[in-house]
Amino acid sequence: MTTPSLNGTELSSSVPPDTFLRDSERVPSCAEHIAIRSSLIPARLKLHELDLALKAAKKVRDDAAAALQDRESAIAPVRSLPPEILEVIFRFACRKIYHIGYKEPLPFHWTIIRVCRRWRRIIINLPTLWARLRVRLSQLVSLLDLQHLRFVIKCSKDAPLHVLCYGVLKTDLDSQRKSAISAVEMCNILFASSRRWRHADIRLSNFPLNVFLPLHHNLPMLEEMHVYVRPPMTVDLEDYPEVKRVFEDAPRLTVVTVYHPRTLVFDFPWMQLEAFYSGREHEHVDGDLYASHCAYMLDAISQAQNLQNFGFDCENTRIIDDDPFDRPPVVNRVIRGLILNESKLMDLITLPAAENMTLRFLDYDPTQLAERLLVSFSLFINRSQCNITHLKIDHCPPVERFRDLATQLQGLTSLQLLIYKRRSTEIDPLIKSVFVFLTGTAKETPALPALLDFRLRIAPKFHFGSYLDAQVFTLTSGLDAMLVMVNKHCSGSPPFKLKQINVHIETEQKVALVDAVPDSPTNVAFAKLKTCSAEGAPRIELRIRNVIII
Repeated sequence: MTTPSLNGTELSSSVPPDTFLRDSERVPSCAEHIAIRSSLIPARLKLHELDLALKAAKKVRDDAAAALQDRESAIAPVRSLPPEILEVIFRFACRKIYHIGYKEPLPFHWTIIRVCRRWRRIIINLPTLWARLRVRLSQLVSLLDLQHLRFVIKCSKDAPLHVLCYGVLKTDLDSQRKSAISAVEMCNILFASSRRWRHADIRLSNFPLNVFLPLHHNLPMLEEMHVYVRPPMTVDLEDYPEVKRVFEDAPRLTVVTVYHPRTLVFDFPWMQLEAFYSGREHEHVDGDLYASHCAYMLDAISQAQNLQNFGFDCENTRIIDDDPFDRPPVVNRVIRGLILNESKLMDLITLPAAENMTLRFLDYDPTQLAERLLVSFSLFINRSQCNITHLKIDHCPPVERFRDLATQLQGLTSLQLLIYKRRSTEIDPLIKSVFVFLTGTAKETPALPALLDFRLRIAPKFHFGSYLDAQVFTLTSGLDAMLVMVNKHCSGSPPFKLKQINVHIETEQKVALVDAVPDSPTNVAFAKLKTCSAEGAPRIELRIRNVIII
């Protein structure tokens, strides 16, 4: 090989040392530049060979690490657990309902699936872990949600399903056309599994009504149904008469809740129902719609001769004494439990077997309606000749209004009052009035002589997200009235049967139970109640903000 020369002078073809290339600031000569360029290819080849060797060594290292991990896993304590024990653990870890379509992390099922093949095989072969679904249908439904739902239904195999489906589509037509495709398709996938539904809670708004058609004659296992349907405003229900009958062929259906369908009323297998409730839609119901709801409820009571529990919660603000409602009275000798907040319907039913009753007054102090409901309740008891043993009153009006009813409730054994108050200063007088009513005067027998369990729950009213006042309130006269009743109970004259007193005050305000003066009336009454251990005294529980004081 000829050595390069320049003007008769030989040029060195050797590559300068690496230290020169890194550290020297001198510009390489022409010969050095040619030599460096000619050495690039061998250097690249050598680097490539080293990369291959390093990759092979890394593979050998990874194989060795995997082999070591396999050996360690083979003798790990968890490997000694039989599949039956792992199934118990998985059932406990995955006991929450499986949700699809929500902006939440994936359920814990997927953490278990990713551990190993053995765990994946075990949990996929536990169909009951995949059988409790909560599905949200909206314009946010994606293709991944569709695939997710198909996978979960497949994993549930033949297990009975507990389904909660909630969906709201946009009301404007353009957005509905864009979002309804995937949501309706997802709804169809879910409804295609209806033959395995055992408990179903379906709440759909602005969905096309034909999504319900696959349910007809496909509910052989359904036992409990909760349904809320609000079809699009442009839909004419006369075009979908078969939708109203989709639930009538459910041979095992016994419990139904309908949340005031304003434009759609379903037919159910009335003869086999044991419980039927109509829940509140949080809207005022007026005019012909109110009358149709009452007529629907009366038909249900008359047809459901095996009905044990019935409830109708209608937020109606009209005084209906003068409203013509031409319906004959309905008698049902089976219903034991009744939930009502509507006086006109109560005037048209007779239930001789009623014993467990809930009265729900409206929460905005409708004095005229409250009085009308109390009158209807009194007439209902006289007409039905029933023995009410359990009574619960929500949004309870002042207890003085119940004095006239006490003579009709002599067999009452359990009384629960839920009262909402705006001012903290009203709490103490309220507790006093309640216990004065229950105790009566010294010579009187108790207002409710058969009462065994009394529960009073006081909750504050909110105003734009906050309490209307934040005062420190005292329990002085209320504790004194409670103490008077306990002393009268312990004296045995007249005899009391009360065994349990529970007072629960739900408030963020502070309560002054301990005053600066040790012998203050508040402290004296509180100490006597707290240490009351006389034989036969009722058990007293005073709970404030979920903290048990007594």
